[in-house]
Amino acid sequence: MFQDLRFAFRGLLKRPAFSVIAVLTLALGIGANSAIFSVVNSIVLRPLPYSDSSRLMVLWGNLHNNGLDEVELSVPEFVDFQQQSHSFENLAAYTTQGFNLSGAGEPERLRGALVSANLFATLGTNPALGRAFLREEDQFRHNQVMLISYGLWQRRFGGDPSVVNQSLTIDGQSVRIVGVMPAGFQFPQKDTELWRPIAFEPELLTEDNRGSHFLNVLGRLRSDVNQAQAQAELNTITARLSSDHSQQYMSGFTVALRSLQEERVGGNLRKALYILLAAVGLLLAISCVNVAHLLLVNAAGRHREIAVRLALGASRRRVIRQFLTESILLSAIGGIVGLTLAVWGIRILVSLIPKNTPRVEEIGLDYRVVLFTIAASVITGLFFGLAPALLAARSDLNETLKQTGRSGDTPSRQRLRSVLVVSEFALALVLLIGAGLMVKSFRRINEIDPGFEPTKLLTSRVVLSDAKYEKLAQGRVFFETLFDRVRSHPEVKSIGATNLLPFGGSGGDRGFYIEGQKLAQGDPGPDEQVRFITPGYFNTMEIPLLKGRDIDERDVAGAPHVLVINRALATKFWPNGDALGKRISFSNNPPNWYQIVGVVGNVRHRGLDIAENSELYVPIYQPLFSDWNMPPMYVVVRSAGEPQSLAGLMRNEVTAIDPDQPIANVQTMEERISDSVAPRRFNMFLLSLFATLAVLLSSVGIYGIMAFSVIQRTQEIGLRIALGARSGDVFRMVLSKGFKLALIGTALGLGASYASTRVMASLLFEVSATDPAIFLVDALALLIVSLLACYIPARRATKVDPLVALRNE
Repeated sequence: MFQDLRFAFRGLLKRPAFSVIAVLTLALGIGANSAIFSVVNSIVLRPLPYSDSSRLMVLWGNLHNNGLDEVELSVPEFVDFQQQSHSFENLAAYTTQGFNLSGAGEPERLRGALVSANLFATLGTNPALGRAFLREEDQFRHNQVMLISYGLWQRRFGGDPSVVNQSLTIDGQSVRIVGVMPAGFQFPQKDTELWRPIAFEPELLTEDNRGSHFLNVLGRLRSDVNQAQAQAELNTITARLSSDHSQQYMSGFTVALRSLQEERVGGNLRKALYILLAAVGLLLAISCVNVAHLLLVNAAGRHREIAVRLALGASRRRVIRQFLTESILLSAIGGIVGLTLAVWGIRILVSLIPKNTPRVEEIGLDYRVVLFTIAASVITGLFFGLAPALLAARSDLNETLKQTGRSGDTPSRQRLRSVLVVSEFALALVLLIGAGLMVKSFRRINEIDPGFEPTKLLTSRVVLSDAKYEKLAQGRVFFETLFDRVRSHPEVKSIGATNLLPFGGSGGDRGFYIEGQKLAQGDPGPDEQVRFITPGYFNTMEIPLLKGRDIDERDVAGAPHVLVINRALATKFWPNGDALGKRISFSNNPPNWYQIVGVVGNVRHRGLDIAENSELYVPIYQPLFSDWNMPPMYVVVRSAGEPQSLAGLMRNEVTAIDPDQPIANVQTMEERISDSVAPRRFNMFLLSLFATLAVLLSSVGIYGIMAFSVIQRTQEIGLRIALGARSGDVFRMVLSKGFKLALIGTALGLGASYASTRVMASLLFEVSATDPAIFLVDALALLIVSLLACYIPARRATKVDPLVALRNE
């Protein structure tokens, strides 16, 4: 084996052009596979960074009477499961919440969470500094403590260990730091920086709040209980709850149990990553086919060497071993170069992956990626080296030694090269069609009208502290002052605000009653999306007013209550009439009527690829309940120039009004829309890249086989020309052979694509997985590329000098 390796290495050095092309081709395929596998490994395959994370489960409620699946749980439901379930070591609750930090430098809006005291024990994670929450700190009005993230500790406190027991002002209240979480700890979201005890208000524990679903529930299974057993127990408990609380659960209540791992990386994310892994696997297969073709050409040139080896007593097994050694050495070198390319490729992938993708910061090379690269190198070496080795060992010794010409080509080698080219084109077409479907889908999404004008629009979030702005009137003074100050700047065209912004990542529905419409027994009534807005919001967003009037400065507390609805809601509830003048109430006993005064166009709130909801727009200064204060608001500003230039202006004006008030989530609307389609853009880009590389490799493959065929048939071509064949005849002969191979490969690729692209259906938007236009255009494009690849060898064939060709032979 050592002799074989030494001989193989010397042979590669003697053929530098062959060696470099083969190594780079393999490095491209292996490197791309290693880079994509590192992403799949880090996001999907690697266990979550919590103790024994496979036993962590998430509970989702299903309210069948409302047609709602996978909703959060209510506080009474959480307490029921804690008391009645025996399948879990711990059941913890949490809900996300933002916090205003002030009193320690520049005010800042932090993403945080309210958690039950046992959450960190459930996760199996202890603070790196200080301690976790005590049970008594998870009691109402006793929760003035917090844990902070390692990143916040470093950023705001310079890593000072004396930060424990220091107090900060959070939402206008003094809160004491009791601990710092370890570096890299992320829960429930990747950018969560602050945790406080959830400390349920006594009102939330009453039966009246059984329908208030806002809690996320996480459980750790006992070591002797599996997921199926826990699900069976939960089914028993929910059946009992449905019976005991039949009024709340008229059509039943169930709970679905899902692993935290699946919760984090399930659905379309997992499918998209596996599709990318399959795509890059096809690219590696095409790389292997190309190298196999190079080895066949190499073997044909070494036919006399092989014959001499056999004549001197070498066994055919020995010849096969020598060729396999050379191919595995090639793949090993390609694997080393590929691993180097993978390190570079991983950095590029991390920069391209959508920023809200979970576990992106964990992506990198680990032992699994290295082992995968080694395995890929060995397997590819065997894959592309076996057929050339077997054909080389089957050479006819007597016939080869009697030959005086240079050609060692045989019909079996010619057939194998043809099969390789056909398979290359089939695989390339599968990738090309997949990329074409993604491109067309992405183009369709970008053609969707969001229902407003996103250009020159700056958005930001302002959350007023409940402690400082206890009344809605105080919040109104703040925002009206802010609007007046911002409007005074010449670069500002208009300003408004809403509690729920399109592409803001959240929504809110609410039940209501329509005057004059009676509900049937058991009918829960209409329930649609509700947005609270300030005057100027529709004008700033440029949402078209279709009927009636806008919400304006008249619509305040004490004035007749009004609201505006969108076209979808008007069509849904008044398909044959005019919605203007109709009245809606959000309470029934007694009703508090809001008159519909306008109808606006539909807006895509949740995403360009998600259909519009029915929506009601309520003036923020005409609250549904008397004890309301100002909710978190998104401020939208339309600029006369570049909207980014207004970011500093907004911060300065907010600080001028209240130095302790932070401003957060400052983005242009175009950036928000871009972020919403980032996963689709990422998938489209990578598939398109792999498809382009596959087409290039296939083109190189057919060019190589045709160029080699011309060299091998020089005598035949020279003879044909000597006997009177014209250049056009020779050109067509060579071109037709290459085109025929491409045509067969394209036909097979169409069949393979028709069978495989259905897997992508859930990733497409308004595009069929078997779109005939994409299939036809991509097939024609690939055939045109094949003709171009065959053109140069065909032209070279017409330049053969018959005298030179015959004399050389």
